[in-house]
Amino acid sequence: YKVKGSESWNFAKILILYKKQYDKKKIEMYESKITSFPIYPNMESCYLLYCKLTYFPVQPKMIYCRLIGNKLTYFPVQPKMISCFLNNNNLTSFFVQPEMKACYLDNNKLTTFPAQPVMEYCDLSQNNLIEFPVQPKMKYYKLNNNDLTTFLVQPMMEYCDLSNNSLTTFPIQPIMEYCDLSNNSLTTFPIQPKMTYCNLSVNNLTSFPIQPKMTYCDVSYNNITD
Repeated sequence: YKVKGSESWNFAKILILYKKQYDKKKIEMYESKITSFPIYPNMESCYLLYCKLTYFPVQPKMIYCRLIGNKLTYFPVQPKMISCFLNNNNLTSFFVQPEMKACYLDNNKLTTFPAQPVMEYCDLSQNNLIEFPVQPKMKYYKLNNNDLTTFLVQPMMEYCDLSNNSLTTFPIQPIMEYCDLSNNSLTTFPIQPKMTYCNLSVNNLTSFPIQPKMTYCDVSYNNITD
């Protein structure tokens, strides 16, 4: 394509503007009406808050994103992403993210969540989870207001909020220090070797064993008689 005179300057300007946009490492947008978003090969962080997004593609270099308050039902694998905020969307599924350390997925429509190889923190509160697998590295679990009936041993869990579920049993967690299990259907609760704080109010417990490290415990609104 050949241009002359003023056309040459205009075309060069367009190329420069396009390259600047294409090479952006950080993009911010708030309360926009956009419904889809393109691929930016060099983008490392992205803030798209309270827009109308229904589609967001793989971003090859993205390490951080905040996509709060959109209309996403699908979020693809992001190969480099370390942290993401996807709360207040319409996600029905979520994939294994190989490098992700932290994710905020509260207020979505998830029924399942896969094991994440390096994730340490997750907020999955106010979803529709019916099961939750073992997470090999996760330390902080926020899973309140879901539909869980069982919960597995989590080897690295230090903090858990499982309030407002439908749990009937809860296993020994080897290094757990804090737990909120209020508003469930627990009938028994085992000795937790490292636990210092627990809220077990509004369950169906008939007894509660001595916890060796405990400094605070709420067992109100149960059926404990001794």
